[in-house]
Amino acid sequence: MNRLFITILSFCLLVNVFAQKPSKGNVVTEVQMNLNVNNGGGFFTLENMLLPTLRFRYFLSSDLALRADLNVNSTSSTSNFFENADGTGATGEFIFKQNMYGLGLGVEKHFGGNTKFSPFVGGSFNFGLGSNTTEASNSNGGSYLADTKGESTNKTSNFGVMAFTGADYWINNSFYVGGQINLGFSATTIKEGDAETTIAGTTTKTVIPEGKTSGFGQGITPTIRLGFLFNGGVNSKTDSDGDGVPDVVDKCPNTPKGMVVSGEGCPNIVNVVRSLAKNIYFETSSDVIKSESFKSLDKVATILLANPTANLSIEGHTDSQGDDNMNMDLSKRRAQSVLNYLSKKGADVSHLVAQGFGETKPVSSNDNKEGRALNRRVEMLLSF
Repeated sequence: MNRLFITILSFCLLVNVFAQKPSKGNVVTEVQMNLNVNNGGGFFTLENMLLPTLRFRYFLSSDLALRADLNVNSTSSTSNFFENADGTGATGEFIFKQNMYGLGLGVEKHFGGNTKFSPFVGGSFNFGLGSNTTEASNSNGGSYLADTKGESTNKTSNFGVMAFTGADYWINNSFYVGGQINLGFSATTIKEGDAETTIAGTTTKTVIPEGKTSGFGQGITPTIRLGFLFNGGVNSKTDSDGDGVPDVVDKCPNTPKGMVVSGEGCPNIVNVVRSLAKNIYFETSSDVIKSESFKSLDKVATILLANPTANLSIEGHTDSQGDDNMNMDLSKRRAQSVLNYLSKKGADVSHLVAQGFGETKPVSSNDNKEGRALNRRVEMLLSF
């Protein structure tokens, strides 16, 4: 274990890679090695190591995460008893084994730190199922007893509430190490079990009554954690298209370099085109564009000519008045009329798409005049 710790520490010191903490939407998985400091034998020893916990964390935001823990704990202890008080003579042995399978669900709150270091606090509810087994030879479990043999088994269930504090240290955009200290309350139910004892050749079978135990603060456990971003290492500062907006919030990926973009990563002209589309009007129940729309359409054409690699999706929509099929046909014809107008102004048809959706995608209620007016529309979506 000493070598493992030294290796991890050396790796942290040697790696010089720009690192960032996770952000909204990131899924992080980790293995937590739990150290039982109460078993003696030194802090970093295999004797002190409990079985690892597998943890998944989903970041709702850069400073708030949900977590789920899966763990298996298997412990065993042996007590020896001697025939004589001075530790001589025959020996007896008592072995206690416990297996526990657990699930933990919780939340954690992260704090400032810096781009690499992320301290946090949190809490979780923990559930467990397991079993206890004892084996005795020349022992009654508390002292030496010659010619005695026994064993017992019973099932257990556990519920606990845990508070914890810890920190992550990000070595690069995908990998981190960390530590955590747990403090919890737990309540355990020991189900009714069976016991069999043989003394001087006579075997007796008994029923172990159900019991309950609980405790606060008995689960103070330091841990070492190793983890990585599960979803491709996407990080809060990764900016693939170089527009200054991180990928995790960029709604317009692959924006050409040099374009001025909004806080969502979309070129400002995307929003300009979206706004201009609100000024397109048609004759009643017709695909003929009204002249008052020409000024806005001319501006869209100018934008397309200045950005020949841009693609434009033109979508026609109607309200729910009239026949469904007729509305669908009308929406398609209106979208096509807009495409034809832009084409005549010089826009490349290969970068234009016209679609009709009829009344299937309302943006407001069709139960009133105002809502129906909003639903009768053409939308234009510019992309790169």
